[in-house]
Amino acid sequence: MIAESATDVHGRKVFTSTKNRETRTVALPSFLCELLGDHLDRIVPADAVALVFTSTVNTPIDWSNFRRRIWKPAVLRPGLDPALRIHDLRHTAASILIAQGCQAKVVQEHLGHKSNIIAMDRYGHRYPEDRSKVSDALDAAYANRAGTLA
Repeated sequence: MIAESATDVHGRKVFTSTKNRETRTVALPSFLCELLGDHLDRIVPADAVALVFTSTVNTPIDWSNFRRRIWKPAVLRPGLDPALRIHDLRHTAASILIAQGCQAKVVQEHLGHKSNIIAMDRYGHRYPEDRSKVSDALDAAYANRAGTLA
């Protein structure tokens, strides 16, 4: 469940409510649940308020250190664009959900947007080849309906 976000304010980590001030549950794929479960079992203290990911000294992650020490090497290793940002993972996930046919409302809730229009406008353009699915879907619906009228 996502209930708070962390922000750097004058060099200190401040935990506040989310942008829309609502909590939400995010569905995770099973492979990620397994990885996260292993991480929780091995590394995270059994404490209701423990942070899931921390620095090496168990403090909130410093994003500039994380980007420099972890993110950039991980991006460069497989030869990805060095300009790739952590937030781009969110864009990728949203685009994949849309391409896989998830309903707009589900994508909106997963991302925590107030409106599915925002989600669709921001991420829906990533797969222009999906336009052919529109005519295919209409053809299939017509064929199904035409068969019942005969």
